[in-house]
This record gives sequence, structure tokens and C-alpha cells, in this order.
Amino acid sequence: TAELPLGHVVAGDFLYDQISANLVSTAQLPKEVFENVQRFSAGDESSQLKGKLLKLIFLINKLPADAALDIGLKATEDMLADLLVTDLAAGSAALRKQLPELLQKLQNEDRLIMSMAGSNGLEYRLQTRESSAWYDEFRVQ
Repeated sequence: TAELPLGHVVAGDFLYDQISANLVSTAQLPKEVFENVQRFSAGDESSQLKGKLLKLIFLINKLPADAALDIGLKATEDMLADLLVTDLAAGSAALRKQLPELLQKLQNEDRLIMSMAGSNGLEYRLQTRESSAWYDEFRVQ
């Protein structure tokens, strides 16, 4: 961001890019999550944004629950949009319009995240194969 005009910031998913290799090697980041992020990152602009969402959802949910709750950090649509903004002057209006559809696709088509009702609206969590199978069985019952 040093070359960009004043008001540009690093998006929150930047941290994932810095630590993902270490997280995979220490088994803190499931390989399937890492591969899905890589697949989306190599795609078009919409796919890249899906990858960024997966990165942020993973990072937010890796934080200690007490610390995240103390500062009000939850993987909600608004928080994800705030963390993805890179141009403070332009704001996040265009991004906020895209997120509902992308989050819906990640949940219903790709089956990589799941939403849960929280105090600040829907909160998102990553879904593994095991949690997806459990959730499908739960819906059937």
C-alpha cells in the first residue's frame, strides 16, 4: 500500500496469506480449506472474493472466543465487509452489495460455510466434510 494514495489499507485477509503455509504444516489449517482457498484465489474476481471470505471466516473463528467476544469480532456480513475494505475514501458500498450473494453461494452451492443466528445477525463458520454431513443429517431429522 506504500505506493497507493493516502487512505488505502491492507485488507484483513492479508494475514492469512502470511501464515497459511505454517498453519497447514502444523495441522491448524485443514488441507481441504487451504485447497479451496487456493482454487478460488486462482479464479475470476468473484471467485477471488469468495477466497477472501473463506480466509477471513477461518481467521476470525480461530481467535480465542473470549478475546473475539470482548472486542465484538464475529464473522458477520458487516464485519467481513469492513475487513475487506482497502480504499477508505471509496468505502465499502459496492463490496457490501456483492457479499450476500457470494456468502449464499458459499453456503448453498459450494457447501463450504454455514450460517448460524447470532446476536448481531448471521455468523458464518467454515464447514468441513464431517460438519457438512452432520448438518445435512440434522436438517433431515
